[in-house]
Amino acid sequence: MVSMGKIFKKRTKKIGLQFLKKRPKQKRTRKLFKSSSIGNRISISTIIVLVCIVFIQTSISYIISERRLIKSAKNLLLHKATDTATIVDNQIRSYNKNLEILGHLSSISNPNVPVEEKFEILKSEKERLGLSSIGLVDLEGNLVLDSLVESNIKGTKYFERAKQGDTYFSQPIRNSFTGKNEVVISSPLVYNGEIVGVILGYKSADELYGIVENIVIGETGVAYILNEVVDIIAHPTIIGSSTENADYYHAPINFSALEQRIDESSKVEIDEIYGNIRKGQNGSGKYVSEGKSIHIGYAPIKSKNWTLVVTIDEAEVLKELDSLKNLTVIILAFAIILGSVFALIISKSITKPINLVTDYCNKLSELDLSSNISEKALKRKDELGKMASSIQIVVDNLRNIVKEIRDSSIQVASSSEELAAISEESTAAATSIAENSNDIAENSQKQLEEILNISSSINEISTQMNYVSNQIHDAESNSKNVFEKTNLGKEKIDDVITQMANIENSTHSVKISLNDITLSSS
Repeated sequence: MVSMGKIFKKRTKKIGLQFLKKRPKQKRTRKLFKSSSIGNRISISTIIVLVCIVFIQTSISYIISERRLIKSAKNLLLHKATDTATIVDNQIRSYNKNLEILGHLSSISNPNVPVEEKFEILKSEKERLGLSSIGLVDLEGNLVLDSLVESNIKGTKYFERAKQGDTYFSQPIRNSFTGKNEVVISSPLVYNGEIVGVILGYKSADELYGIVENIVIGETGVAYILNEVVDIIAHPTIIGSSTENADYYHAPINFSALEQRIDESSKVEIDEIYGNIRKGQNGSGKYVSEGKSIHIGYAPIKSKNWTLVVTIDEAEVLKELDSLKNLTVIILAFAIILGSVFALIISKSITKPINLVTDYCNKLSELDLSSNISEKALKRKDELGKMASSIQIVVDNLRNIVKEIRDSSIQVASSSEELAAISEESTAAATSIAENSNDIAENSQKQLEEILNISSSINEISTQMNYVSNQIHDAESNSKNVFEKTNLGKEKIDDVITQMANIENSTHSVKISLNDITLSSS
């Protein structure tokens, strides 16, 4: 049998600080760029965020600028069309007014004044008004020009309108006398309140064309005039001062013909524009023709029910945004470079102390408690400083624990010797106890036999007790019967007592009655 002391000694020899043994150092390799490193994540995230912010901001700026440019272009077209229409309208009214004044002069309208005298007056007015020729027409349509050329213009619109009392300003037509594009201004000759003829003047259409041609909006912007039936009567790309296209007057260009060149998506817009022009309203709009977005502004020339239209290609309106695009690319590239620099600086400032703490933690993983964490890391006031301080506290606590374990191991060793001695004494005592246990066992056997005899006597006593109990039970039953009969006798005696009391009361009453009788008889 192996003693308890020897077993205890073997176990105490195995007690040690095996869990504090240093592990073999593992080679740590660092890659220049790690996809999972915090520094790279911070750098990449910062660059992405910065690029997104710059891109979104520049995109929003581009969209806002685009909308503002288009809005400004629409306003410019509308104002340009309105202002130019007002200029044309004022000029037409001026020419009409001047010719009306001439038509009301008695020296011109008086049929009795010779034609030669009338033309002497009209030649000076012709030069003042800038007319190419001026003439007088009788009610039969016989025209005489200042050059004494004669013709009959009966049935022409400008003659018939003036004959009816209206001053008329025609759209550009080809003058059959000069072969040039001219406008005709006609007004009635009024003498003594009656229309006696018509005065008319021819004026070169170059002035009207010049107004349209002088409307400069960018490089592709054009202006043109539409008559009351929305035919184009002045367009720099169709007719002008140098145009000799006589076929135009036989086949005028109509604004509604634009529908043939307009994309299907712009049909609604062009119909709305067409309707507003016919109603004499001003406004602006947009349509797509042959893949190009065209912005249009229009305003009425009220004295003639004409419309002045100004258009420009949207690509030219947005041309100024090309510089913004280039600037956006430059800003984006600069933002990427600047963001990269700042991201590297920020990531270095964060990852450098983290690497110091990481290196120290690696030493701790090898159970190297010989050094302290960097003072520079401990002095930081941010989260990294708090982490370094916490790790240093852990190291200090580990050192204290190791010291306490060593001290405790010494105490355990000394105590183990005392326990060994005690265990030997305990073994000797146990042997003595084992020897005495046999004597105790023999005595216990004898005591067991005596106990069995006592148990048999107790059983006999128990039988006698049961018999006595049965007798007592029978006596109890008899006593209950006697008790019941006693109660019955008591009840009878109580009845007798009651009757005797009644007799006594009756006797007393009789006695009183006798006494009363005696008293009454005496």
